[in-house]
Amino acid sequence: MSYDIYYDIVFPLYLPSSLIYGAHKHTNFMLGDYVQAEIGKKRIFGVIWGQTSHKRLDAIKNIHTIKPIICKSDVEPMSELMRYFVDWVSYYTLSNRGLVLRQAFPNKKFLTSSQTEKFYYLSTRLPTQSTKTVARVIACFDETDMIAHRLLVKQAKVNSKTLNAMCDNAYLIPVMKKIVKNETSLSKKILHKDITLLEEQQIAAKKIISTLHKKTFTCFLLDGITGSGKTEVYMQVIAKLLHAHKQVLVMVPEILLTPDLINRFEQYFNIKPISWHSSLTQKNKTDYWRQISTGEALLTIGTRSALFLPYKNLGLIVVDEEQDSSYKQEEIVVYHARDIAIKRASLQNIPIILASATPSIESYNNTKNERYTHVTLHNRYGQAQLPQIHIIDMNTENTPAGSYLSSTLKDAIHKQKQKNEQTLLFLNRRGFSPLILCTGCGFRFLCANCDSSLVEHQKKSLLMCHYCGAITSPPPSCPNCGHRDNIISCGAGVEKIAQEVKEFFPDYRYVIMSSDYNENITDMTDTINQIKNREIDIVIGTQLAAKGHNFPYLTLIGVIDGDMGMDTNDPRTNERCFQMLVQVAGRSGRGSSMGKVFIQSWYPHNPIIKALQTHDREKFYTQELMLRKKAQLPPFTRIAAIIISSPYADDAKQYAQTMRHRAAFNNDITLLGPAQAALFKLRKRYRYRILLRTHKINILQPYIQDMLNQLPKPASHIHVQIDIDPIQFL
Repeated sequence: MSYDIYYDIVFPLYLPSSLIYGAHKHTNFMLGDYVQAEIGKKRIFGVIWGQTSHKRLDAIKNIHTIKPIICKSDVEPMSELMRYFVDWVSYYTLSNRGLVLRQAFPNKKFLTSSQTEKFYYLSTRLPTQSTKTVARVIACFDETDMIAHRLLVKQAKVNSKTLNAMCDNAYLIPVMKKIVKNETSLSKKILHKDITLLEEQQIAAKKIISTLHKKTFTCFLLDGITGSGKTEVYMQVIAKLLHAHKQVLVMVPEILLTPDLINRFEQYFNIKPISWHSSLTQKNKTDYWRQISTGEALLTIGTRSALFLPYKNLGLIVVDEEQDSSYKQEEIVVYHARDIAIKRASLQNIPIILASATPSIESYNNTKNERYTHVTLHNRYGQAQLPQIHIIDMNTENTPAGSYLSSTLKDAIHKQKQKNEQTLLFLNRRGFSPLILCTGCGFRFLCANCDSSLVEHQKKSLLMCHYCGAITSPPPSCPNCGHRDNIISCGAGVEKIAQEVKEFFPDYRYVIMSSDYNENITDMTDTINQIKNREIDIVIGTQLAAKGHNFPYLTLIGVIDGDMGMDTNDPRTNERCFQMLVQVAGRSGRGSSMGKVFIQSWYPHNPIIKALQTHDREKFYTQELMLRKKAQLPPFTRIAAIIISSPYADDAKQYAQTMRHRAAFNNDITLLGPAQAALFKLRKRYRYRILLRTHKINILQPYIQDMLNQLPKPASHIHVQIDIDPIQFL
């Protein structure tokens, strides 16, 4: 069959390109329409991306095999800006366009639930005699001109068959009308409670607000020490936009960090923000998608996926804790949400605020180059002061074997209790112990899928791999030598610290704050309320406890292992360690009492520890930038990683070597590898890595694409993943 017009349709699937479908003129399809078409024997929704070019049609051997578009959803079409955004993300990350579209695609329920409704008018041509059923229908129009189908069925107690027959006889006139939802957020009065700001906070807020009327893209780095009131500053900015009925997206690295933020926003603005994350029910996703697409939802707090929502009138994006590595998505479509957020803001000509107490090296450097506007806060809010930092030299402490709390730290905890104040013991390691081994034969309990040790979790009585999630029960004896009494736990996680707290402080109330114990928002909210209500004496936490919380009675921080993570070859190690220590130290002394931080370290003269002790953040950033420049690392170069993986190590190695040998020579690009990835085996796949480095900004993507085009198509069991601007090197 031939058609009047042909369209390229992109489906939210892994397909090499868009597919061609036909339509007749009277169908009146538009670019961006969500349409249903057949792929094989399945009917699937996709998006009309454009009209098919003559060149592409001419390349088809038998045009009569092209299938028709079956129907379209009455959902508002995907905007041109969103289609361009999907194309850009696909190009920038070198990801399949269909998989990127999946990030921005509504669920099937939203597409198939009609956005229109049938109404009826009563005709002037009425029957001279009618049945009781027809008479009941006519009587419903005594006080109105038009009635919705669903209401008429209910009021007249008739079925659709009766109404269809009355339409056929021209007694009723049917019309389809677009459903108008009750836009409660737009009609509800937005309160703007006054917050007393320090002078520098007022200056910061005014600096950002002064640019709003320009309606142009500006990237602000809101850089303030912990407890300086960054949230209050950007809330002042948000208030201006909400009063103008502009939408705002506030991004957070983890949804478990949102309960406090949602409550503050609701109290401050009198509207409840939408909380968007991957764990939402399909019903909630459908409702929230509609509210966002119509402009009804003015304020959204969300994780990475919230970037791809169809905001009708977006006026501002805020990326809170912009340095957080959780913004990096490592699977399927590999992207950094902070960088993608900046691109979306630039496309929409709106400002974006990156907020952090410990900015990423890249963002900090961009302020030096004046690519970002630097807005700084140097003082804590109110009477709060920066905490005193004390370094505990573990070389001089007589800590018993198997114990992880030094005498100095235990004394400090005891004094806290006497003052009726709270303590946070920080160790960024989940579970009870990171290593289980047999002292008889040296056997280590390793993950069968990964090159990693199994972590003991006593709460659930299991061993778990923190890379692939594999779990197993602790064996009663060594699988290698059979001995029962030689299995020991090495190292400590938060559960072991809790055990030690229970031993030394049996009367103290404690809680563990980690993703194993706070698995959802409800759990997290309960834990936060317990701490704020002073029902807890000691919080034992991972990084989940170090971000964004404001506990006024928590004045002592004990960092169990201040050296953790400093002994790796990852070029971002120093940055990550410094950021984590500053963040956790910043939880202390946020009220009127002076805070204290005790850091246990075997290397107390480490430059990172010293910079933290003296609160000399600028010195750390200056030194780190010098090291990065000398080593030709970001932000002074651009890096991309190509990861080749296979269930068979030799196949992965051979394909990686072929890729390297066929790569074209380029003076501006340095290739390193292939080499085994630091975590060679991951989820039953062996991995080789090739790194590309350049001083130029825009040449990596076309070079890599050409590089891949020169290669034979890999076997189905060989996967090639591209990571532009990697943040970890496992």
